Amino acid sequence: MTFLATALILAVGAATVLQAQDLPQADDPWFSAGQARLERQLARQPNTNRARNIILMISDGNGVGTNYATRLYYGQSQGGYGDEAVLPYEDFPYLALAKTYNVNAQTPDSAATASAILTGVKTRFGVVSANQNVLRGDCAGLPGNTAATVSEVLAAQGKSTGIVTTTRITHATPAAAYAHSADRNFEHGAPDGCSAQTDIAQQLVAAMRAGVIDVALGGGRRGFIDAFTTGEEGQPGRREDDLNLIEQVTAWKGDELLDKTGLSKRLMRRAAQYDKSGDSHYNLISALHKSMRGSDPDAALYWLGRMLEGGEDPRYLMRRITRMAVED
Repeated sequence: MTFLATALILAVGAATVLQAQDLPQADDPWFSAGQARLERQLARQPNTNRARNIILMISDGNGVGTNYATRLYYGQSQGGYGDEAVLPYEDFPYLALAKTYNVNAQTPDSAATASAILTGVKTRFGVVSANQNVLRGDCAGLPGNTAATVSEVLAAQGKSTGIVTTTRITHATPAAAYAHSADRNFEHGAPDGCSAQTDIAQQLVAAMRAGVIDVALGGGRRGFIDAFTTGEEGQPGRREDDLNLIEQVTAWKGDELLDKTGLSKRLMRRAAQYDKSGDSHYNLISALHKSMRGSDPDAALYWLGRMLEGGEDPRYLMRRITRMAVED
């Protein structure tokens, strides 16, 4: 075996004295294409400039097999065999093959793999940006076991970060850039008793207010609006805590301190969606009732502020609140 390997090395070394044009396959298109690729690689000069921006593009699920199938389809649609095709990103000057995986599953999911890419830590199936000590769905295990995301690291260095996705902005892959969750499915609500974290949509809003995320573009409006609100797509929201996070971001983003003056300024703005005599009025007062009777002060203050911001008569609201207090 050693003799054969040595003979092969010597043969390769000796072949270098031959010129490509002297070989019988010199005019073969495949050989010519290979020579041209080698010439391009050898002529390439290293880029020693400092990068000012980085784009991390994750093609979710695009493993070796999927990439091969894409190449075949692309090449055959161009009239070729398919194998010879070169996808745009396969022609980049620098390429590498990377792998990632879950610590408890042979077939990984987006939450744990995106977490590995964006935090450098392998974790369990379904867990977002936390280490392997967190069991899926176990909120109690989250404190002390989260992993810093690349967005958090860069924001701490004074750099800007953003997310653009073709899926829900709260989906497992983009969520790993800003959220820490015991379960990828806590997109618009965490289970009762889960006090160690808020849902992923609320974590995005918090990350935006903290300056960790500067740009967020994607789908999933339903996870940010309550069931009483209909989105532009004509579908109601899915939040069960009666919060409209989109209105919060629109109205509050940019104000650093929520003090008495800041609150008064916010409540003086008129809400875009409110009708003091129509269905919206009854939906909102119903939500206020539900929040107060459910002992949810955050939601109650939100609905109260939203109605005041929309121009509701404070005396009407005071009468309704007093009546609820007397009845309870």
